[in-house]
Amino acid sequence: QPRNGDCEERGVHLPLHSFLQRFIRIQFNWVCYHSRKDRQVRQCDGTLSVTDSRGYTAETSQTVTVIPYTKPKISSITLRRTNDIEAEMQLKFSGSISAVTVDGTQKNSVVYVRYRYKKTSESSYGSYTSIYSGTTKSGTSFSYSNLELCSMDANSSYDFHLQIQDKLYSLSSLDLYFTIPQGTPLIALREKKVGINTPNPQATLDVDGSIHMNGVNVHAKMGRVDGIIPSIKLV
Repeated sequence: QPRNGDCEERGVHLPLHSFLQRFIRIQFNWVCYHSRKDRQVRQCDGTLSVTDSRGYTAETSQTVTVIPYTKPKISSITLRRTNDIEAEMQLKFSGSISAVTVDGTQKNSVVYVRYRYKKTSESSYGSYTSIYSGTTKSGTSFSYSNLELCSMDANSSYDFHLQIQDKLYSLSSLDLYFTIPQGTPLIALREKKVGINTPNPQATLDVDGSIHMNGVNVHAKMGRVDGIIPSIKLV
């Protein structure tokens, strides 16, 4: 397909005069106009001309209106474990697609909403799960909410891939990637051990985070308490 200003010559054999060989010249010019406001293309004018070996030329022109387009967008999204510790996953999101209006009719729509996941330690994702039927669609807007999306082992970390496509399919696919950490309970009770903000306590009391006691901050790793010298060193 010739580009702007390109020409190409093609041999044409006339069936009634096979001993004659004539050549034609095909030229295609394409000029596009940008909006001064957002620099997006709004209109393109194309001219096709054909000239035979005797210099006779035929020409036709066509104006094409270009509709502004962007791939699907997400305005808000929440992906988390229930209570931040459970195997059960929750997913909520909302967004929009570009309006592609031709002769007053909206031609664009959401066609795919799906997800897949894998353990972070694994190399390949599993197959896609469609959530299209559960997605609410209104005009160019869409939304989804499910507090029982799927189950992921609370003791493992996962990679999550959410994909949304409109009628341009993979040409403008919206692909979002997340890492779901393993579930971390507020308090973990193990044999002769208690963990706070850690699922696997390594001591009788294992705290992941700062400690505030009797109005002062306790720095366990430093073995000190702000403002006083402790009589017992915390480990």
